[in-house]
Amino acid sequence: MADYKLNQRAKEQTQAFIQGFRSVIFDGWIKVFSPIELQRVISGEDTDFGKWDMSIKLIKCKIFYALDTPDLRRHTTYQNGYFDQHPVIRSLWQIIDILSSEEKRSFLKFVTGCSKPPLGGFGYLQPPFTIRMVSPDGEQPSVEGFGLIKTFFKLNIKSKHGRLPTSSTCFNLLKLPAYTRKTLLKEKLLYGNVVGYWGLEEIGLLFSHPLPLSPFLF
Repeated sequence: MADYKLNQRAKEQTQAFIQGFRSVIFDGWIKVFSPIELQRVISGEDTDFGKWDMSIKLIKCKIFYALDTPDLRRHTTYQNGYFDQHPVIRSLWQIIDILSSEEKRSFLKFVTGCSKPPLGGFGYLQPPFTIRMVSPDGEQPSVEGFGLIKTFFKLNIKSKHGRLPTSSTCFNLLKLPAYTRKTLLKEKLLYGNVVGYWGLEEIGLLFSHPLPLSPFLF
């Protein structure tokens, strides 16, 4: 029964996945890692997002990784009129900074597909985390003239509530409406973060599965 569940039932799909994976990544590169190391490479640091992590490296040199909100903010890019000191962006970082550890992990998974920081810090996140302005009512915001002024002062005449934030995890992209109030931004952000789906850490677990008969091992 175990052999059928793990191997035979999904044999064709597994072989197709392995063939595609090997066409991109050479087998020898994978074999240099232990299962735990490979999981860290794929899934990121097994550390609490929002705290400092200390690792001992070569020649007993202590290296500190700032796996915290400021580290993520320093390596964030913006699109469609947003910038670091935009009122909506300032409110966003203030909200993220006071979230609980679990909520921060949920936010990170919502925008990147993985609840763990990348190995070495957010400077190694590729593509870099990006926040794109979208209109709360679904229209494409203007980033020129009066349209830019409206977004800076968070003017939104058409909608009182607005839609939820969305993300494109393959591009580490957060599509954030220009909400008019900080309380509304927090409400929408937390509500959007509760959406559950498989992320990169689950994929990492598949690669590091301890069973030799697992179809996910190659």
